[in-house]
Amino acid sequence: MIKRCLPILTDVRIPMRLRGCFSFLGRTALLIALLIGVIALANAALANFRELSARAERRALIERHATRFPATATALQENRLSVPTPTPPAQSALLPVRFAPVSAPPGNFAPPLLPTNTRRPTHTPDPNLFTPTPEPSPTAPPATSTLPRVPVREVCTEKPQVTAVPPRAPRLRSEDDILNIILLGTDEDLQPNEPSVRTDTMVIVSINRTAGSVAMLSLPRDLYVCVPQLGMQRLNVAYGWGESVGWSPGGGFGLLQETILYNFGIPIHFYAKVSFNGFKALIDALGGVSLAVDCPLVDQLRFTGQYDAQSTPIYAPYTLDVGYYRMDGSLALWYARARQRLSDFDRNRRQQQLLRAMWREARAQGILQRAPELWGQASQLLETNLGLPDVIGLLPIALNLAPENIRSFQLIKGRETDAWRTPYGEDVQIPIEGMFETLRQFYTPPTRNRLLREVGSIEVINGSPKPNYDLVAVDLLSWEGFRATARGQGEATAQTVIYDFTGSASPQVLQALRRALNIRADRVISQPDPNRTVDFRIVLGADYVSCSAPGFGTRVN
Repeated sequence: MIKRCLPILTDVRIPMRLRGCFSFLGRTALLIALLIGVIALANAALANFRELSARAERRALIERHATRFPATATALQENRLSVPTPTPPAQSALLPVRFAPVSAPPGNFAPPLLPTNTRRPTHTPDPNLFTPTPEPSPTAPPATSTLPRVPVREVCTEKPQVTAVPPRAPRLRSEDDILNIILLGTDEDLQPNEPSVRTDTMVIVSINRTAGSVAMLSLPRDLYVCVPQLGMQRLNVAYGWGESVGWSPGGGFGLLQETILYNFGIPIHFYAKVSFNGFKALIDALGGVSLAVDCPLVDQLRFTGQYDAQSTPIYAPYTLDVGYYRMDGSLALWYARARQRLSDFDRNRRQQQLLRAMWREARAQGILQRAPELWGQASQLLETNLGLPDVIGLLPIALNLAPENIRSFQLIKGRETDAWRTPYGEDVQIPIEGMFETLRQFYTPPTRNRLLREVGSIEVINGSPKPNYDLVAVDLLSWEGFRATARGQGEATAQTVIYDFTGSASPQVLQALRRALNIRADRVISQPDPNRTVDFRIVLGADYVSCSAPGFGTRVN
């Protein structure tokens, strides 16, 4: 074709042939131009699609958090936060509970009121963040192990916040071998369609494998702290935020882990998360738990076990008086959540009470010894990064732990926190200076800072008209580190009295006993007895008030 065109180009007298030649060249150029245009349009359309998708995703994220996290939504709208690319969670599934049957002990135990299905764990820990603990012998004390690495963040956030961002807290350290596990309770059963769950229950269980002791610290859900990258927020949103945005490393637990280390200086090595249904299933698998109620509870959250015509669960007012109870999973959940007349701080204490009761029940029934064979079933009820070797390594401590070597700590308003209302109208708790002294005590073994608890034998006799008050008093003494024995019902008496048969008890010991039971100083009677069978006898009278919560009683000095 080119050979045909060359003579034509030199011969201007043949216009028709010239037109044909240029027509061929024009068609070729047009085809190339069309191809370039199509490619350019495709690239532009793709870029526009990506931009629209990013905007839609950001809009959806803001809408999801606008109701629950107003400060977060505002920060997103003002472009003060960068959002990591979310990674979709693994597909979850509902699994039936398959626990080995446990015979129910006598008492007012009732069968479970709700199905105990629960979700399969959806979070896989980052293998680079968590190092498995070597498997020790279940009969020998565990050796010091290499604990999972906890990342350190020097600056929580540089974004403007509604209040001052605290500096990184000094890391709590000890020469002992300490392992920290955080126990999380979530509301995901009540709000299954929410994009992120709230961890309204957060209890750090610190296991001192050198001293053979355990300390529990409850973190208030409304504690206002700096969440890495997110900024100042309630502590109970950290886990859900981390899950919703695919925090790396570690997902929701990874972000909560960094949040606690930054604000409190506590390294968290493992976690266990359970939903409401999972918690009830664990209690019912134990055949229920027994525990003392020292403050009367009235709330509307007790499920009757019945449904109306529209299949809606029916709830009714429920009152739990002071006494000693056998609780099934449903009643235990109500007891852990009730707060109509009491505060979140009291609820934190009750949740620790239930953890103690579960440990006592599991040990008494021999379930702890069967942990290796039951672990696969138990792991269906909770999500955790603990492995079976880690659980086996902790069995010697769980089996040999004395009740007085379990300490309980809460962060109390006015002592460790102050109340504050954010510009968004949120009522929160701000940590204050006293918190760090409590954290220091939390990390100190009881054998080193509670020598005044080393008293002799104590017996408690119930001389009040209310049944089981001696069991309530023994539970309160155990909570404070004393070992006491309940002697049952005795002769009726009007006044509560402490008899000191040693005649030489220190004022510190007597004050600790009085404060544990809310007894005035003039009710202590010294009666030295060289033939005594016990060192202290406490007789509860009709005037005994076990509860010192606001509205129920007064704490003595």
